[in-house]
Amino acid sequence: ETPETVEETVDFLRRFHPDRLDVCIYMPMPRTPITDHPENYDISWNGMLRPERLWYKTIPGQYQPIARTSAMSQEDIVAARDYIVREIGVPY
Repeated sequence: ETPETVEETVDFLRRFHPDRLDVCIYMPMPRTPITDHPENYDISWNGMLRPERLWYKTIPGQYQPIARTSAMSQEDIVAARDYIVREIGVPY
């Protein structure tokens, strides 16, 4: 993810006006190509992927992402997620 791909996502959503929108933060899952070779995907995370830290959803405003990219910190990713939801304004 980069700030540019976030804007591309917002532009795409504005063009197609979805009825519903669920913007989730990527959660790396063990034993997948991304976790086995994160260098191929420009993604990294701190420490081991512990099962208690793996979840699909959490409480809005309390997101704690594990992953980051070279262009976006974990905090940037949360801010981007909130920005997309705010800009598009579509219910979940």
